[in-house]
Amino acid sequence: MSNNELLKFGSEITRHNEIIQKEWYKRYQMNFPYALDYEGNIVHHIMNCILQDDECDKLILKQALNLREEQSKNIVLS
Repeated sequence: MSNNELLKFGSEITRHNEIIQKEWYKRYQMNFPYALDYEGNIVHHIMNCILQDDECDKLILKQALNLREEQSKNIVLS
């Protein structure tokens, strides 16, 4: 399933879908439909917009901070 198919399918359902959540988390290490872009910004992929940290709930922010920390470690090691 492509990212676009996953996004389309996810936006069409009205209840939480465990399959989508698991697949999305496996790809992005964040809950559906959030991911970090290359600059470390939180992106809401259904609304196709960047969110500021203070606009996100605690879990999404925690996931983003963990990913940013991993990214910064990888940069230092490179």
